[in-house]
Amino acid sequence: MAKQKGLKAYEDRYQAVFAAGALHWNDPRPNPHLSRLLNQLREHSDCIEFGCGEGYQARLIASQGHTVTGIDLSPTAIAKAIRETPPELQIRFLVGDVTDVSSLHLTGRNYDLVVDIGCLHMMAENDDRANYLNLVCNLLRREGKFFLQNGLDLDDVYPQSEDEAKELAELRALQAEPAGHPVPRKIVTASGLREISIPLCPPCRMLSLDEYSRELATHGFRVLTAERTAGVNCRFEMFIVAERS
Repeated sequence: MAKQKGLKAYEDRYQAVFAAGALHWNDPRPNPHLSRLLNQLREHSDCIEFGCGEGYQARLIASQGHTVTGIDLSPTAIAKAIRETPPELQIRFLVGDVTDVSSLHLTGRNYDLVVDIGCLHMMAENDDRANYLNLVCNLLRREGKFFLQNGLDLDDVYPQSEDEAKELAELRALQAEPAGHPVPRKIVTASGLREISIPLCPPCRMLSLDEYSRELATHGFRVLTAERTAGVNCRFEMFIVAERS
């Protein structure tokens, strides 16, 4: 049974940005780190993305001839993903909550690639994270890869400019605010950029790069690559490529 509370807030946020005219919530551009990893996959690989949002990265994977399952807890995001996916791409989109892995009915599958971009850090509870990572490990083929890109603990961020230092200070102040507190969000609309307010998401659990690596090792992964990177869901992130140990 999932322990995480308040995840419906993500559906509420999707509804709010699209009601305000947003063309997209997730970054629609191909993830460069994931793109490099895709070059190493065997042909016609079986892939799954947890927290797939509107399906941009799932479509990137499928465009290279792979079969993809995309799962997200937001019905609004999944509906948009289905609408915008060409029928020739081999993608199955499902609404599901990865903090309740028993509800996903994925046992018995073996995947060449599991993708998580901004999903794990939404789980603040130890049991949810452990159940999820055990599921991922069990879903992978022996030489399958886990691509993980999630937010960094702000104490593990080293600003490279005055602008980054200012943004880091603003993010630290925001962490003290309660869930639901209105925060500004820039959205892209048909008429250009617009700033709206959306509710602050429930507490997340972002780790340092070393802590993410140790967490994966605890749950049966061998880390191949671990680097800090610019964010796609958060301003400061990391990405890891791992495989079953």
